[in-house]
Amino acid sequence: MIGTETISIGLGANLPSSEGKPRATLKRALEMLAEAGVGIVEVSKVYETEALPVSDQPNFINVAARITSGLSASDLLRLFQDVEKSLGRKQTERWCARTLDIDLLTYGDAVLPDTNQWLAVVVAIDPAAYLVEPVVPHPRLHKRAFVLQPLADIAPSWRHPHFGQTVLEMLESELILDQLSSISEISAKL
Repeated sequence: MIGTETISIGLGANLPSSEGKPRATLKRALEMLAEAGVGIVEVSKVYETEALPVSDQPNFINVAARITSGLSASDLLRLFQDVEKSLGRKQTERWCARTLDIDLLTYGDAVLPDTNQWLAVVVAIDPAAYLVEPVVPHPRLHKRAFVLQPLADIAPSWRHPHFGQTVLEMLESELILDQLSSISEISAKL
């Protein structure tokens, strides 16, 4: 069911899937989300990015998409996991090579589960230890150029509900400027 909540998601892949190369996987993932009733409003340019943390794994292909859905954040995450699994994602160690990763970046202006719990995840040494409920905005969104660059294509004026900065303003931080050299636009369309 398509609702009115505007949501931003990030998609990335660096291993081939049953659909082919990572770019084809990302395209199929968006099609599967649409088939499940998610409205695909806009998709960013396509970016190639180095793996983070730096490793010898292949570079990632990344996009962001602005979507609408009547689903809750929890239900969306379950849908994302189903799509990831159907396109060959295996649960392995964190930050490893993968066929598909779909992250919930924003859910309107919501801070989930609440501001105090969100802050606990942001400052945690191991954020995954806290990820029982959806954590929105994505707890590392403001620290990752490979997320902010495509997000700037589709939601440049979205304002982080905790930090108060727009996506474009977050892109100007010293931390992000240092990372931008590891990202290159490879196509205007998926």
